[in-house]
Amino acid sequence: MDPTHDSVAQERRLLGARLREVRTMAGLNGRQFAHAIGWDSSKVSRYENGHQVPSETDVRRWCSVVDGSELLMIDLIAAVRNVVAAQREQRHRGRAGAASAAVVAARLARIDEDLYTGRLTDDDLTEALRHAGLHQIALAFERARASCSEAATPADQHRGGTR
Repeated sequence: MDPTHDSVAQERRLLGARLREVRTMAGLNGRQFAHAIGWDSSKVSRYENGHQVPSETDVRRWCSVVDGSELLMIDLIAAVRNVVAAQREQRHRGRAGAASAAVVAARLARIDEDLYTGRLTDDDLTEALRHAGLHQIALAFERARASCSEAATPADQHRGGTR
């Protein structure tokens, strides 16, 4: 799993734990709190378990029900903003990664098509892989080709190399 995903999930869980702590310090269980705030208890649970990030408005309501201080509310809203920013950054990186993967896949598909139609020689394939930004794969291909050449029998070499 992506380390960024893990850290964002951890931030959500920490925020949820703080919300739960505030609620329990106010002497309310989950159902009592949900009734007092006018929400379904599942919404409270999603926030407290880090499955969903509350809106700033929800944090303000949360603090008003538990008689939280202005300072607590400001601190919790800052935590919400940090989680939201981390999620946004994670999505941005995911889209950029998906776009690069799509470009590489398209390049490989083109190389694959040329291979099946017999238009590429070994050197062409190596160069195409390098051009596609896959230098490590090209090196692996060269090593494999060299390994096959070394393992070729004298009869294979007489016929013009390995197949």
